[in-house]
Amino acid sequence: MSFLTRLQNFLFVPWLLGAFSLFAFSVAVPVEAFAEATSAAIARPFFIVRAEPGTQVFRLFGEEKIPVGVVGKDGILDSVAIPSGTHVFIFEHENAQAPCRVDNVKLRGGEVTKLVPELKMRTGELLVSCLPVDVALFVDGELKGQGSLMMGGLPIGQEVTVEARSSVYGVQTRRVKIRAGEMAKVNFDLRGNIPAQKPDGKIVLPDVPLVLALQTGAVVKVDGVISKLTDGALTELPVGPRVVEILLPLKERMIMVWRGAFAARSAIMPGSDLPAVATDIPEQTSPEAAPAADAKSAPAASPAEPAKITGKVAMALSNTRFQIAFNNTQSLKSGAKCRLVVASDLEPLLVRLATVTGSGALAILEKSPEGYVLKEGTAFVLEPTE
Repeated sequence: MSFLTRLQNFLFVPWLLGAFSLFAFSVAVPVEAFAEATSAAIARPFFIVRAEPGTQVFRLFGEEKIPVGVVGKDGILDSVAIPSGTHVFIFEHENAQAPCRVDNVKLRGGEVTKLVPELKMRTGELLVSCLPVDVALFVDGELKGQGSLMMGGLPIGQEVTVEARSSVYGVQTRRVKIRAGEMAKVNFDLRGNIPAQKPDGKIVLPDVPLVLALQTGAVVKVDGVISKLTDGALTELPVGPRVVEILLPLKERMIMVWRGAFAARSAIMPGSDLPAVATDIPEQTSPEAAPAADAKSAPAASPAEPAKITGKVAMALSNTRFQIAFNNTQSLKSGAKCRLVVASDLEPLLVRLATVTGSGALAILEKSPEGYVLKEGTAFVLEPTE
């Protein structure tokens, strides 16, 4: 081959690769299709590596390691600079347990060869602890646990965002980097934060009740108390199950047109901005209509309290804090101490009702039989002790 011919080939190949690269970029051609077209056009091997970003690729030539390139952020390295023949490749990464060697890789002109090395990457661990123990823990925005958390298999060098979220004590955030041979530790203590003065429970009304609530003169009640609708949501509610009623004026009277049960979620928890799922509550008696002028007055007095107050555990907030729902009307006050009877052969549990509404309460467990765990859905009879 003459010197002029070699010079033409030397100048032609980069020009052709540049033209193909521009074409592939402009029409978003997949890398494999681009490689096949380029390899066929220049009759040279096209070598593609898919591996962890930052992986260094070497070709063995005798005892010498010849650098081929570094895998980019997209996880791909391609090259046409390797001659045809049988080769040995070495793959190295700073976070790999050991280099990976691939023997007898045959490269042929006009063909595409793809390699995916089996690099075993080192991983790290994360340990998170928090006080109080009923605080929710998030890692990179995902709820992972409550109170304490340990995670393994995290990529070395990765930075994670750890959050402790509480509807009472607020939010604390930490950024931590995962390192080889170390357990990243994050400790939160929210007890020094100023407690929230108002509950942060939130209910985003779904389509039907939202349309009704936006009608002229509509009144929305939560657990019998008139509530303000803001941007389609009811806010500053106690977290847990709530009963929502919507009333509309009709001939100078307020008529209930919709009633349903929702779970009010803390505004700092996932899902609080999504429309709530309602369950219709069957009416036992037809509610009496009230004059429109009295729509904002206090709700009517509850009927006489039955001999036994029954209900069930609606939501377990922690091992000692539970949201309970009542089956019948009651006149208990916040702070009341009660016996919670769950079975005839089991010693009653002692609870304190921190927050009482018309349909439920936040119960704090003060004493229970050893080894017994109160679960969601457990039916009970409540007996006031004072």
